[in-house]
Amino acid sequence: MKAHQTATGQRLLDYLDIHYYFQPDTSANDAAAKALRLRMSRSLWDYSYVDESWIGTSTPQNHQWNPTAVGLIPRFKTLIDINYPGTKLSIGEWSSTDDTDLTGGLLTADVLGIFGQYAVDSATYWATPDEMGPVGLAYWLYRGFGTYFGSSSAQVNLANPTPDTLGIYAATDPGTGKLSVVIVNKDPNTPIGYYLANVPFGKYFARHFGGQAGIAKWQTNLTISQNTYIVVPPYTAFFMKQQ
Repeated sequence: MKAHQTATGQRLLDYLDIHYYFQPDTSANDAAAKALRLRMSRSLWDYSYVDESWIGTSTPQNHQWNPTAVGLIPRFKTLIDINYPGTKLSIGEWSSTDDTDLTGGLLTADVLGIFGQYAVDSATYWATPDEMGPVGLAYWLYRGFGTYFGSSSAQVNLANPTPDTLGIYAATDPGTGKLSVVIVNKDPNTPIGYYLANVPFGKYFARHFGGQAGIAKWQTNLTISQNTYIVVPPYTAFFMKQQ
């Protein structure tokens, strides 16, 4: 296709569409399975994460680099750059492995942040989760009631990243520069707290789901001032957007 485009000037492929389902077995849905469900999002981006499934524990099943790690998004973006630059990446099917459990919703919130951070061009959840269930609330977190997570990814710096239990994502609106942030605390027992640095001061709209309230949702307004300390409860996904 690349050779044809070079010769004729006509592009033959706009999107490469792949389907991806997490391979670790979380069917027991006990504490260990839930923790596994929440950390397996690392297979989307992290080459240091050895997949906790047949991919990482069996004889390597492919002949590419890092065969025991998936590294799905950077792997396919590299393959695109090698074979047909300019092709967009679509993940046409994916799921959380459990639409009804809170951890399925927290995983979904984490994955949506990863898709934005790593510039996936299109993605579709399979199939139709309950709008008020955990997965539906993950989409509400980013898109609910006309208040959207920004469309231009912003850099997040952490002194001690812990991707097994924490996801933090930020973005801005291209037109206004307004900042939005999502924090996903995947730890079932421990709240997380941060001093916010280099965050514009002022009023923010905030909402979250999870925590002791289970899948219940909640929203409010808050003010960010100098040295504001944010605490996110266990098993909670939190969103805030500059007003």
